[in-house]
Amino acid sequence: MRQLVFILLCGIGMIGCSDPLSPYTAGSNVVRFSMAFQSINDFPTSIGLLTIYAFKENEKGKYVFYRKLAELNRDAIRQLETAPSPGENYTESRLFSAELTVGNYRLYVIGNGQVEGGKSLQVGVSEPFDLYFTYPEDGLYWAYFLGEAEVNAESDNPVVQIELHRVVSRVFLKLYSVPYQIDMVRMSIKNMVSRIHLNGRYSGITHSRQEVFKMKNESVYVQDTILFDLYTFPSAQDSSRLELIFQAKNGQERTKWIPLQLEPDRYLYLTGEINSACGALVSFEFSCVYFFVWDWPNIVLPEFPLKPLPR
Repeated sequence: MRQLVFILLCGIGMIGCSDPLSPYTAGSNVVRFSMAFQSINDFPTSIGLLTIYAFKENEKGKYVFYRKLAELNRDAIRQLETAPSPGENYTESRLFSAELTVGNYRLYVIGNGQVEGGKSLQVGVSEPFDLYFTYPEDGLYWAYFLGEAEVNAESDNPVVQIELHRVVSRVFLKLYSVPYQIDMVRMSIKNMVSRIHLNGRYSGITHSRQEVFKMKNESVYVQDTILFDLYTFPSAQDSSRLELIFQAKNGQERTKWIPLQLEPDRYLYLTGEINSACGALVSFEFSCVYFFVWDWPNIVLPEFPLKPLPR
């Protein structure tokens, strides 16, 4: 009888103890996922800040905030384990591991952008809609990325593939034959969404900041070429407008509007030419000669941020 009691106690002791050498918490598993996106640059060149959020499925089938898994600067991104590119025109893959308790999750990977709403997130309550990108008042100078995937945190879970996409659009405008009498050109884009939520929904309406090009031409016989390059949010209410304000040296102004359809991960290339009589004061005609909509990864122009990426 004493031997039986001793055996039972030993059995209970072994069940109640976990492996002291295991680095993982009992009831949780390590999930590995691979991240990549289409680009002519490598991963850390295009993305200088990477933030990863996990939302867990509750008993009602909703995904609610679980925790922030990581916030990595460019140096930390470079130190991530690499894997082969998933396909042509894709960056190399970057691997990340996270420990999650057993359950179903929706992971969100954010590149370059600091989403708002994070300070008020409540574990088990907040949903993906509660986190969002906001169009900056001083303009957008690099592309924001977003990727998501659903994963079940099981012991034999395979590597999860997450493809990131740009949630912004980009507009490049080239104006030829700008006459001597033009002193400056101002450009802005009207009617964009102001918020992009993690669940893909949009809200609010805003406008881009005004970009100003000051002419340096001092000869009536010389015509200039000017370039504008803008990152934007997608169009609100299915349409946006590009506003060009031409100001002559005598102060006269003339405004031209160009309708645009801004879509995420798309690059718009516009070319315009000004037809004017030499010496005329803002009496020219402007026409959009070429209008191309390209998938961003296929652009011929180099993909570079308008300002240095965040570190």
